[in-house]
Amino acid sequence: MTTIAQWSSKTIILTGGEPSFQIDDNFIRTLKEAGYTIHIETNGTRSLPEGIDWITCSPKFEWQPNAEIRLQRIDELKVVFDGSNDMDKYERITAKHYLLQPCDTGDKIRNTQITTAALDYCLRHPKWRLSLQFHKILGVR
Repeated sequence: MTTIAQWSSKTIILTGGEPSFQIDDNFIRTLKEAGYTIHIETNGTRSLPEGIDWITCSPKFEWQPNAEIRLQRIDELKVVFDGSNDMDKYERITAKHYLLQPCDTGDKIRNTQITTAALDYCLRHPKWRLSLQFHKILGVR
């Protein structure tokens, strides 16, 4: 018999909206004391508490052109790419890993064009890797 304990994880991923509005030093300390590894995906415009193990920064310069990244460390930079991004802004950000994720527009033809353009960008700029949302490609909702 399978039990939930067999599948439990000691990793917590903070995402959705802007999680930095919801966390503080005490929250992160409590999670760490309970033995959790903590990941966060943030737009990077707010400082984060100490103790977060993995930081994904996904800036939204297309919607917030004057946004300022306030992070001291970025493990991965993820750009939602639609083909019109000003990649110079992203190229100036220092991170350990660089991911280009094609934007899902809901239009299959447009999505194919965007994915092709993202792949082309990655091939021309080898520090960038293609990041695909396989659940959307496979139709898993």
